[in-house]
Amino acid sequence: MIDHIDDILDSDLLERYVLGDVSIEERMKVDMLRVEHAQVRQRLREFEITMERTAMDNAVQLPYGLKDKLMQSIHEKASGQESKVQAENATKKKSDNATPVRSRKSWYYAAAAAIIGAGAMYGLQQSRLNTAQQTINTQQAELAAVKADCDAMALQYAMIAHRETRPVVLANSSTSQKEEVIIYWNEATGQSLLRVLALPKLAETETYQLWADVDGEMLSLGIFDASVAEAGYVSMGYLDNAESLNITIEPKGGSDNPNVERLRLSQSI
Repeated sequence: MIDHIDDILDSDLLERYVLGDVSIEERMKVDMLRVEHAQVRQRLREFEITMERTAMDNAVQLPYGLKDKLMQSIHEKASGQESKVQAENATKKKSDNATPVRSRKSWYYAAAAAIIGAGAMYGLQQSRLNTAQQTINTQQAELAAVKADCDAMALQYAMIAHRETRPVVLANSSTSQKEEVIIYWNEATGQSLLRVLALPKLAETETYQLWADVDGEMLSLGIFDASVAEAGYVSMGYLDNAESLNITIEPKGGSDNPNVERLRLSQSI
């Protein structure tokens, strides 16, 4: 569950959020808090105003007259360049009058060379543009994937932080290997999330399956991969009036009925 609001206000989380020095999980947490709590919005606004004032107080002023000097220098360079171009044009005109006319054959060769060179340059530029476009497309796809992951994490965090969500811990200490799973169960929204804390690795032909006991009948809530559920939360099924949650080992793909002989974990809710 989320921390008490007073603890959040007393910590440096909000200040680090304004400075951009937070993780993805911390950013999502503050985004949720600022929607739900006016105190958080007020404190964030105070930090933002403080940063703006600090930036204004430390702004560097340009020396007096520097702008005028820069504009004058640019104007002088432009005038000098224009004079240079005019002189070169005059010299070229005299040279053209004194140079004999080339043969038509030489002119054709020069034109052909120019066309070939232009074609090669166009091909090179087109290849570079195609490569750049491919890079952009790849980056856009990667950004879309990251955004989708962040959106999914935000929904999962919102479900876990929901006031009606309760954690159900399924643990088995009677075996030599530690087995522990936590399931976040929310009757108000009809959702459940599963996170593996410790489960033995199964053979490729086996899988873990979650069951809910409803009126004495074991009904499936889905199968899950322990390695995936260790890396992050996995959405599972939900059933009203469930009296307990149970995990069994089943053949790969899952079963219609639980293998009670391979029941690993069970917990009343």
